[in-house]
Amino acid sequence: MGFSISWIAFKSIPLTEAALAFGLTLSGQSDEVFDYDLSGTRVGDWSIVIFNDVNPGLTDEMELARLSRGGDIVVVHVIETTMTQTSERWLDGRRVWSVWHDAQLGNRHLEVEGDLPPAYEDIKRKRVAEQEEEDAGEAAVDFISEIPLDLAEQITNFRHDRIGPEFFELVPGDAQKPKKAGFMSIFTSLLRGGRS
Repeated sequence: MGFSISWIAFKSIPLTEAALAFGLTLSGQSDEVFDYDLSGTRVGDWSIVIFNDVNPGLTDEMELARLSRGGDIVVVHVIETTMTQTSERWLDGRRVWSVWHDAQLGNRHLEVEGDLPPAYEDIKRKRVAEQEEEDAGEAAVDFISEIPLDLAEQITNFRHDRIGPEFFELVPGDAQKPKKAGFMSIFTSLLRGGRS
């Protein structure tokens, strides 16, 4: 059993607004780990909303384009049962880059698109070297799957499997509350249309 989550980081948006965009509010509960169905945290300039399951609404390109209009987001999906990890960055309605690893397509599978940040080559070099050393031995660890996660961490300073920030429980909020127009109202539309 492992993580099966999605998280989305919004640059320069308060956590309360990021939560409200999904129709959520902070419950007042917090912990050092995100054991809640929905959690939020703040790391530097980034507000992060974590779904304790893979959120299909955060895999749709049209939705991600709309979510990022007027903003800067990083989206990560982690499915440890199949060793599938993805990360991507969107800026003002367009995907800047994406990195995808799926162990079911091969233990060295890695697909990249876009204008990758300079840190990518160093991250890849390090993880490939670790994988080669691992493959010469037990070959039990998938270091290539870390590349998308390392890249997202390099930008946001957040990683789901590290202790550090305080996690706040997010719960459904008052649906009648006015939503911020533009960028934030797009999130509300996604929540209403993308979840059953």
